[in-house]
Amino acid sequence: MLSLRKGDLCPICEEGNLQKAKRDVSFTYKGRAKVFETQKVLVCSLCGHEAFPKTTSENVEREVTDFRRVIDGLLTSRELRDIRLNLGLKKNQMAKLLSVNAKTIGRYENNKIVQSEQIDKLYRIFRSFPLVAKRLAKSKELLKSIEGGAWSLRQKISLSENAAASVLVSRGRTDSSGNGMLPGVKKLAPSAYTTYLRKEGSVAA
Repeated sequence: MLSLRKGDLCPICEEGNLQKAKRDVSFTYKGRAKVFETQKVLVCSLCGHEAFPKTTSENVEREVTDFRRVIDGLLTSRELRDIRLNLGLKKNQMAKLLSVNAKTIGRYENNKIVQSEQIDKLYRIFRSFPLVAKRLAKSKELLKSIEGGAWSLRQKISLSENAAASVLVSRGRTDSSGNGMLPGVKKLAPSAYTTYLRKEGSVAA
């Protein structure tokens, strides 16, 4: 990112100097607009080119990232962070659950990158069923039970959905088919995690 300051040479015309000003800045994504009111900008004295100083640019970029998330139906950075904190997990622990690097969790929460739909789905399952996430995070036995010692993202989603369905069955909130509760879960398929929950006494045998 190019760090610009008042008095710098314009990066476009390379003749004028940048001067401080304030503007309303509009950003459009998929036909929907967001206006950032009274933002500090730098304006070229000759060609009129406008640029953000570093601090404004970083703030706007963070808000734009969450704006895109909302339109795409994804959880915001604050929601992702709140889910992790409510689970009592550190970033490296959350990273293992999601099969990503610990730095990636920080980048999700700091609005540097946007999570995929699959990652978002796991976050939602863990928010609705914190027991599922906590058991997955603590169980070394489960990690060893999956080939290669680590789960793929698809496997984790499947296991988490089954575990969540198991919890619902034990609470009498749905039948063993899971109908009407978890989209995509048509039946309670046997899984390593369901077996583990039963052994722990978290769900009925």
